[in-house]
Amino acid sequence: MTFVVGLTGLPNGGYAANDIRVGSFARGEFQPWLEVGVQKVYPIGPYVVAGFAGSVELGFWAISDLDHYVGDPPEGFAVYPSVIARWWWRRARRAFSLAPDHLRELGLSVVLVGASPEATPLAVSHGFIFRSPTFEPERLAFMTPTGIGSGTGLTQVTESLAELVAPENLNDGLLRFEVGLPLGGADALGFALGAALTDDPSDHVSAEFQVWRVRRGEIAGNTNEVTALSPGATSRVMPPLATSWAAFRDMTASAGHDASAAIA
Repeated sequence: MTFVVGLTGLPNGGYAANDIRVGSFARGEFQPWLEVGVQKVYPIGPYVVAGFAGSVELGFWAISDLDHYVGDPPEGFAVYPSVIARWWWRRARRAFSLAPDHLRELGLSVVLVGASPEATPLAVSHGFIFRSPTFEPERLAFMTPTGIGSGTGLTQVTESLAELVAPENLNDGLLRFEVGLPLGGADALGFALGAALTDDPSDHVSAEFQVWRVRRGEIAGNTNEVTALSPGATSRVMPPLATSWAAFRDMTASAGHDASAAIA
């Protein structure tokens, strides 16, 4: 069910991708909330993005706390992703230990993807994953799509990206799409994800998703929205997404759901 994936080690920056599905557990099974959507990845400072899976309430706490922790660096300055990872995990561990039982049962994972602010010819990227209950940082392996979430959706999307970024295929894979195209790599990842989700659709994973690219001084996002121009073709439109805990509570209340039970 649901996914957030990080990809680092490329010479032109790092990537993250997320679907928008949330739901709850009832009778031991995941029940998707098809009328509710949530953005799961957010810019954290000028060089880093963070995404969450697990409890939506705790996920929004993590995004807000990371944003507060990083602050608003002066123009031209940034916080290294490794510096965030070295210190922030203790804050997450403490907050999780103090959270109500029903939220801790849903768990929380956070993925961090960032580009080094060093002025080098290549935009070196790296990232980390923090998982409850300890949140000790796990460095993302270079050139290896790594995700948070659970169920078949996560395996489905990471496997769909593996061939695209395999070192032996790189010149014919992801890097080829970056030549002359501002978001070419993000588009390539989007095509691969879209094909995988079309071949094996599941209401546990949304057909709509977002892809993010992080480079030095730039964070760019894209969606897999499609506008149909040919007769008989189908458009894909990104539904309204909650981008804060307050907005998510309002959205779920309108749909008759309990926001505190939501899992992403």
